[in-house]
Amino acid sequence: MKYIQSLLLFLSLTIVSYGQVNLGFTSKEIGVTTTFDLEFSLNNQQEVRALQIDFSWNPEGFDYLNEVTASDRLGASHSITISKLSTQSNQYRMVVFSADNTPIEVGEGPIVSLRMQSSNAQGNYPISITNVVLSDNDSQNISALEINEGVVTVLAPAFREFSSELNFGGVYKGTYVEQELVFENYGTAVLTVTLIDDATDLFQVDSSVFPLQIDPNSSYRLKVGFQGNASGTFEEKLQFSVDDPLIDAPITITFKSQVYSDNIATLVPVEMESNSSALMYFNINTEEAITSLQFDVYIPEEFTVVTSSIQLLNSTTDHLVSSSFNTDTRNLRILSYSATNSSYAIQEGSLL
Repeated sequence: MKYIQSLLLFLSLTIVSYGQVNLGFTSKEIGVTTTFDLEFSLNNQQEVRALQIDFSWNPEGFDYLNEVTASDRLGASHSITISKLSTQSNQYRMVVFSADNTPIEVGEGPIVSLRMQSSNAQGNYPISITNVVLSDNDSQNISALEINEGVVTVLAPAFREFSSELNFGGVYKGTYVEQELVFENYGTAVLTVTLIDDATDLFQVDSSVFPLQIDPNSSYRLKVGFQGNASGTFEEKLQFSVDDPLIDAPITITFKSQVYSDNIATLVPVEMESNSSALMYFNINTEEAITSLQFDVYIPEEFTVVTSSIQLLNSTTDHLVSSSFNTDTRNLRILSYSATNSSYAIQEGSLL
């Protein structure tokens, strides 16, 4: 019975010592434009005589500085070579070996660290590992592998830029309208939005919310209101800055709106007897100055229009009046305009 127990214990120990080998790069979070060490770890329950891997990553995230350091898990006779496989790609090959066949002892943790330099482009940059070859003390290939490719995260906010103009369009006088500015952070660190200049008066912005602190992959909706109290065209600006490392200059957004009011045009009804003539007047009542006009009037077949009688009244400007009558549709079109874009002399009363 004791013999069987010893045999089982031996078999158990044999399985453990030749278990799966785990290898790969350790994931890392790092700031922008920062030098850091990227560690390659090996967790092996059997001795490893040599290893070779190919690895690559998106070079927009970080660069290899051609510096490599061995950990104390490697002996004095171990050599490390890292070479770029192609000038057109960002793929490297790393080989770890010993000239006198000294193995990498059983253990876990980093065996090599590579000196890297992060860029100012935030994001997650996975490291791809391919063509893995490991050999044991008998120069046999080790096939029981688990590969941890690792990810380097460059920490920085990223502001999603929006249009430099927020146009409310036409707003009816006396009404209140509201829109939103969406401040979005699609980066990997908190975004800070700082107010520089709030030159708004008619456009209503709650400036007390600044500075904004927006988490990664989050947004903040800033309400912008406008009260159209008077007719006219209005424009105001808001300026702010963000700590996105790719955006240096302040950001200015322009708010625009055009307020319009009641502008009434009327053809005054007229009564007339058969076979007689009468004048029909075109009246206006506007809150804004008018520079030109055009309208169509349907003329029933029972009536005839004398186009030569159409003339401008109560105006001392350079406005011209023209008309045309379509006999098929019975539509009379009247057009009046100023070559100098002048306004009519009146805003209320009979114009034509």
